[in-house]
Amino acid sequence: MSGAVLYDLSASQPIGSSPTSGGGAYATRVFQRLLERRGDTPLLALRDTRRPMDAGLLSLARDHGVPVIDFRRSADLLPIVSGHSIATFYSAMPLRFSSLRLPPSLRFIFTIHGLRPLELLTDRYEHRYLYSPRSAARLVAARLLGARYREARKREFARLLQSTPDCRVVAASDHTRFTLLSEFPFLDPGRVCTLYSPAERQDVPPDDGVLRELGLQPQGYFLLICADRWGKNAFRALQAFEGLMRSRDLGKKVLITGQGKAGYLRRYRADNRFIVADYMSPARLEALYRHAFCFVFPTLNEGFGYPPLECMKHGTTVITSPICSLPELLGDAALWANPLSTMELRARILQVLQDATLRDELARRGRERAAWVRGRQDRMLEQLVSMILDRGT
Repeated sequence: MSGAVLYDLSASQPIGSSPTSGGGAYATRVFQRLLERRGDTPLLALRDTRRPMDAGLLSLARDHGVPVIDFRRSADLLPIVSGHSIATFYSAMPLRFSSLRLPPSLRFIFTIHGLRPLELLTDRYEHRYLYSPRSAARLVAARLLGARYREARKREFARLLQSTPDCRVVAASDHTRFTLLSEFPFLDPGRVCTLYSPAERQDVPPDDGVLRELGLQPQGYFLLICADRWGKNAFRALQAFEGLMRSRDLGKKVLITGQGKAGYLRRYRADNRFIVADYMSPARLEALYRHAFCFVFPTLNEGFGYPPLECMKHGTTVITSPICSLPELLGDAALWANPLSTMELRARILQVLQDATLRDELARRGRERAAWVRGRQDRMLEQLVSMILDRGT
């Protein structure tokens, strides 16, 4: 297979306790578009046999005649590359390959979604989210070793960025691109480009039945997501809601999804003002985004930021953090709050409840901004696919 492209489909497989992630959605969407555009370019895919794989993706690969090669360790990549005459290797989640010295003739294209291990070592409430010995060990290392832990992670990124002479780095936002260039001055700016994360497919209709199952009415709930991921900061948001509820009836439920194994949620399961649910399918999540009164997303770090955009396209009001890539993406269409301040989160939640004029204005701006970003996402997806196929874009 001369000049073949190897696609890292393991990036779409779940990691840790979360069945889905922004990086996984990214890898899936790029693969789908690559199948549509590849023409006669030989294409192979990788999957990790230790993790589950979406049956629909496997079926899609099979229908397009794409061999899916099993691997277990990052070192397995080297014989695969040499044995199949791979010219280009693409990964949307490349850090697992950072320890490898790849053949100098290999075009290695990869996406860096963000630099959370360097930008945000830990948080004072991270212990509330612990779900496994491995997550506890990471927290202990980050807190005890501090700067040394950060430098170790930085060396991991540096090895990845120097793993082959022909590295092409795709940053999911300008924020990530310029953070990379700032932290790693050896990088050639001409080899680092910004291509926004692609929009998810729009062919899955929202499953409005999820509202009936949860006992919710349209516009009758605040929405939070990713309850088991400390970087998404749901714990502080729930503290803010509790603080408001001590003195007033909000007149709406608070729905928190993605409970995973986060122990701090026990108290909220026993409170009928809160609804605690697990991770949702794309169709159910789409319905929840669409019908929420307000989406509260006080994330502590973000390389791109799918969820606010998914809400804004429906005109749903968004309260979020003015950090990392979010101002770049959301412009003046979000209500900003300091994610470390429960006081400020309380104020913004109350503001949304009481100011109908503001909600209407944010709904208008949100729809416009989401459409503008969607146009850029579509164009940039075509650029990425052309880059992988080496078509001069």
